[in-house]
Amino acid sequence: MALNPPEPEASASDYTELQLNKRLLYVHSRRILPNATPRCAIFYDLYEQTVASALEEIQTEESQNRARDSLHLYDKFIQASPFLSRIKTPEEAKVEANLLKLKQLEFNCRYGYYLGKARSAFREHALKPDTSDAKVLQHYWTTHWKLFKAEQMELYSRTTFRMGEFPTLRFVWGAAKSLNFPTKRVEWIMKVFSENHDRALLGIFENFLNGQWAEVAEALYNDLNDLRLVIPPKWKMILSSSKN
Repeated sequence: MALNPPEPEASASDYTELQLNKRLLYVHSRRILPNATPRCAIFYDLYEQTVASALEEIQTEESQNRARDSLHLYDKFIQASPFLSRIKTPEEAKVEANLLKLKQLEFNCRYGYYLGKARSAFREHALKPDTSDAKVLQHYWTTHWKLFKAEQMELYSRTTFRMGEFPTLRFVWGAAKSLNFPTKRVEWIMKVFSENHDRALLGIFENFLNGQWAEVAEALYNDLNDLRLVIPPKWKMILSSSKN
């Protein structure tokens, strides 16, 4: 069972051993959630390491105080960040999980040739285009894209509205925000996977051939930013070690 995040203490000096152990229980309960995103997992790793440093007796007093200062800031950050402080509903978790899979499939379509040659953990985990999983995913997003477009047109035609009237928009935009993906690119990839079955728009080789270097640079820049949000921390360690 996932525990609610503890409230920040009044000051860093109030992080006693009891309070630190409460935070260990909290982070352990969150790390075992099956729907924890890579973004959350990265934060939980950092949070747990900081708690451990504050509790470590062999650390100097100065190091322990620095860890407590960091925890005080992290606790404030958690309270201000819904993707960390809220327990997701099953529907929210499903949309986020499918959006992550969609991004993995996008990377495989764009860099599949290199993934096939690279000795990397991501190659084994990336969703492959011609599999039953990918077809299920495409059906899921095709359905959602139709609903999304219909709700978006209705929203833009209205002068007053409540977001509760537009569940698909709310879930998709909420998932994008939670995962820290720009909503415009999320909408674009939904459209591509729903309407372009050959997924030719995802490639950058045509841009290379046509000398469209600005488009190539933009794609590489965006993918580099998104990659750290798609790959869980344990894959990153394997990927880093494979370079040596």
